[in-house]
Amino acid sequence: MDTETRTRLQKYIRTTKTEPLDPETEALRDWLNCMAFLWEAIGRQYDANQTTEKQFDAYVRIFGSVPLEILEKGITRAIANNGKWQTIPTPGAIWESIRKEMELSSNDDVLEAMQHKTINDWDKCVIRIEAIS
Repeated sequence: MDTETRTRLQKYIRTTKTEPLDPETEALRDWLNCMAFLWEAIGRQYDANQTTEKQFDAYVRIFGSVPLEILEKGITRAIANNGKWQTIPTPGAIWESIRKEMELSSNDDVLEAMQHKTINDWDKCVIRIEAIS
């Protein structure tokens, strides 16, 4: 994602009213909101200072392939298990939370399991459509 697009979407995140967006951009905004929740959960406003921007970009790159449904659950669990510390959970803690949400062992490949889940979910949709037709 280029800087201009990310900056525009971050402005959308910070405003209460936005113009209607196309579904793909809306989905990306929801995904970015989920990432911004890491900062909000510990009482820090996400701002565009250089340190926060670099950290946010790193988290976006690390979790870019994780679907929103799984990412939300993983982030929520990681924050809940963060204990009394008012810090943003590490990527490792979030991956571990995702692994627990998906009921995977420590030896299972999380990305492979997510891809398998996505294919299974898609197959369920196709089967339902075929059954209705």
